[in-house]
Amino acid sequence: MKKKIFAILLVMSVMLSMAAFVSCSDAEEEEEEIEVKATVRVVGNDGVVLVDNLEVTLVRVPSQLTALAFTTRALDVMELYYAEEDGFLTCIGDYQTKTSAGDEDEEDEDENEAEEVDYFWEFSFNGRTAQSGARTTFVTDGDSIEWNFVESDW
Repeated sequence: MKKKIFAILLVMSVMLSMAAFVSCSDAEEEEEEIEVKATVRVVGNDGVVLVDNLEVTLVRVPSQLTALAFTTRALDVMELYYAEEDGFLTCIGDYQTKTSAGDEDEEDEDENEAEEVDYFWEFSFNGRTAQSGARTTFVTDGDSIEWNFVESDW
């Protein structure tokens, strides 16, 4: 009887060990790379189209298929200079984010206040203003990404 109980316990512990090993190996499994195509369009505030619906194809793991990755790839293909800071595009070509707030003296700031206009790169995803940043917006096949250099209303 003791041998029977021991055998049953041994079989159960082996089964539990195997189940734990399988679940751990599934969690450690790497993401598989996939191919995704999306279009990228970039327009300056004066209506100049810098990138006109360029189809970009990336082969990466899904967690790396962000709107920012597609955009920077399109800008590289078009050989356009760009600057990115903390996931935000601050410059594309000759269009650089501008703000009237700076390190200037207050007197100089008052004189130039009427002349200064704030611009920034606005990001749209599938025809709608994005609700998250380009670094955290994940792209699937057929998505469209658009950047417009717009005047700030704040």
